[in-house]
Amino acid sequence: IGLELYSVRGALMRDLADTLRQVAKLGYEAVEFYAPYFNWNFPQAKDVRSLLDDLGMRCYSTHNNFTSFTTGFDKAVELNQILGSRYVVLASPPNSARGLEGWKQLCGQLTEATTKLQTHGLAAGYHNHQTEWALLDGNQRTMDVLAANTPKEFMTICDNFLVKPDGTQEHLHKFPQEVIEV
Repeated sequence: IGLELYSVRGALMRDLADTLRQVAKLGYEAVEFYAPYFNWNFPQAKDVRSLLDDLGMRCYSTHNNFTSFTTGFDKAVELNQILGSRYVVLASPPNSARGLEGWKQLCGQLTEATTKLQTHGLAAGYHNHQTEWALLDGNQRTMDVLAANTPKEFMTICDNFLVKPDGTQEHLHKFPQEVIEV
């Protein structure tokens, strides 16, 4: 069982090491770091990885800004490799992802990132919010557009707290290969 560390962001920003120790004491076996990890230097990331190893915890994914898929790609790859992460997850869409065509353009960018990440032993993913269950241009849900226009290796996170009752179950049945983390 893992914890998205955004949920303890205040404590994490005050004292990362102590927060990880407390999370481990609660029984969590894995964590997902969120966007501020991107500001670490490589020695800091190595120290965090060492602490995770000492605590018997893993980092399977990181929660990222769009920069990690574009101009910060190389740094995101190296940080994730140091942490032992498998997935570089987009935390929220860039402003350009508006309307059906904007989301399809983002899918193209995420498909390209997925291919590039695979060469480094990593995969890409997307974290949903309530808005991704809304209909785009009247007939398609954003989550369905993401699943239909990205490769099967692209992961979508179905955040149970941020889903809408109408459409979630249908999406899970329609694209079961896409949802790895619930």
